[in-house]
Amino acid sequence: MKVWIKGKIPGDSGKKTFLNESEIVAGKRPAVEIYDHGRYFAMTGMRLSGLPETPQDRQPIIDDLFKLYFSEPKSKATEEKSSRLSVIERARKYIDTIPGAVSGSGGHNKTYQVACILILGFGLTKSEARILLSEYNRRCEPQWREKELDHKIDSADKEPGPRGYLRDAKDGDLPGITIPDYLERSGESIVAPPSWPVLAEEALYGLAGDIVRTIEPHSEADPAALLIQLLAGIGIAIGRNPFFEAEADRHRMNLYAVLVGSSSKSRKGTSWGHVSRLLREVEPDWNKLETSGLSSGEGLIWAVRNPIEKQEPIREGKSVTGYQTIITDHGIADKRLLVQEAEFASTLRVLSRDGNTLSAVIRDAWDKDVLRIKTKNSPAEATDTHIGIVAHITADELRQYLSRTEAGNGFANRFLFICVSRSKSLPEGGNLNPHDLVLLRERLAKALAFAKTTGQMRRDEDARNIWCAVYDDLAEGKLGLFGAITARAEAQVLRLSCLYALLDESPIVRKPHLLAALALWDYALDSARFIFSDALGNSTADEILTALRSTPDGMTRTEIRDFFGRNRRVDEITRALTMLAEHGMASFQMESDTGGRSAERWRAMSTTYTTETSKASPSVVNVVGRS
Repeated sequence: MKVWIKGKIPGDSGKKTFLNESEIVAGKRPAVEIYDHGRYFAMTGMRLSGLPETPQDRQPIIDDLFKLYFSEPKSKATEEKSSRLSVIERARKYIDTIPGAVSGSGGHNKTYQVACILILGFGLTKSEARILLSEYNRRCEPQWREKELDHKIDSADKEPGPRGYLRDAKDGDLPGITIPDYLERSGESIVAPPSWPVLAEEALYGLAGDIVRTIEPHSEADPAALLIQLLAGIGIAIGRNPFFEAEADRHRMNLYAVLVGSSSKSRKGTSWGHVSRLLREVEPDWNKLETSGLSSGEGLIWAVRNPIEKQEPIREGKSVTGYQTIITDHGIADKRLLVQEAEFASTLRVLSRDGNTLSAVIRDAWDKDVLRIKTKNSPAEATDTHIGIVAHITADELRQYLSRTEAGNGFANRFLFICVSRSKSLPEGGNLNPHDLVLLRERLAKALAFAKTTGQMRRDEDARNIWCAVYDDLAEGKLGLFGAITARAEAQVLRLSCLYALLDESPIVRKPHLLAALALWDYALDSARFIFSDALGNSTADEILTALRSTPDGMTRTEIRDFFGRNRRVDEITRALTMLAEHGMASFQMESDTGGRSAERWRAMSTTYTTETSKASPSVVNVVGRS
């Protein structure tokens, strides 16, 4: 492979040097060559996908290469360069011992740790560290984009603390030197709210990604909204046949998703029109599979009910000679159902009513085979159901109406919360050519036909290795309300990976399917973090934490009670403070007041978030990132 760039050379003539320590490939040793002028190149058609078709101006890289590989005229400079190259080479060997970061397994901080080791540990310049970080990036799964690597190098360069503590150490001593636990921060602030999530390009893998890329330029909908609704719809159209067995549980392909907009104008509903039209064209019964509204558990069961029978007496005259079974309702034969709920805030309010059964039925419909409510007034039951939900709500409504009970009882963590926004302004609407979807419809119809006949699914060896690497991180409990609603990470990633595989007409989950699922889960995870931040789900504790963060000197218990206008009970405040302390969000110190009495002074503790940069571009081509 040859990489061509252009710019102005620092010296008077071109240069060429062989990389003597590199492995010989196809009988040739890799080299760096810089031409001055008057050279001609033949560009073949064998170009890496997604790269520019013409050489790009990359002056900083040329300057860096010239410094690294070509001698200076003065002997002193040569010695300095030789010493510098020695440090760079030792840094390279050290980084080679660090495993590549894997998406979904703390990838941000692992890669940032490498950037800090290069900048702070070995004292490299940003340009030197950037080259070595690019080499490390080749081992990451999936690889970071250039802007992400630049961001990590820039952030590492701003880290306080000593530099060069690894530079002069002997090679044998390097493994024993303690490396600080560098954690990536958002900007320069330690206590900073999470930023808007960014959809990684890996999530747009395969047929689902091709469909989103085709529709997105002609819609104001968020690409993430198009993607999750497409997968949710496909998961229902597929039906119950394909499954993945995890221990004693059989996971089907049904998904629950909530599109969360910053306002009512986030175009949450716009995306569904494109998805629904496509599904109607490939699934003849789709109109029967789509419904709207979530108001009661009985109503949801009724939508997929079994035939209802009752026993009636057989009479001869006035005597009863026996009993016969009469079908009073023939029920619903097709148990596939996708529920659209445009007002999820109303649903959450319904859940808080005494005696409402909706929460329990929704929880059961996600992973159980039988739905029933044991009441005299509700004789209906449903078996072998296959139900998905796509709901819409604003972030403020979600924070207001999602109770601590529903967050903690398993209702919320069955949903994927997806932040969505208006991607662009199209005053006259889009201009999607129906012919652009013809091949995509054919591919989708073929994939659905394959999936409907698929049974048990498995992972191949590569996917299994990645799953083992990320499993503990997925299964690890997280704090507060955010942790409660993301506590079903393993099951969500499993289902998403199976959907990507089925769209590839594969009963085997392979590496790209799992990486795509992890990338989409990262988006859901960052969405939940953005929406709920570090809320604990206890309104008193959350309000106290906000007050403490705005009061650097801290607050005594008396001041905390005054903050609430003395309208909160002492035991309620005590429980809230205990919760904050247990979660490491606040702590107190005993101090004496002017009267010599002891008092607790509470302060917020610093919290470090792993976040990405703000959403920079609505274009699918530019959406990047992972966690």
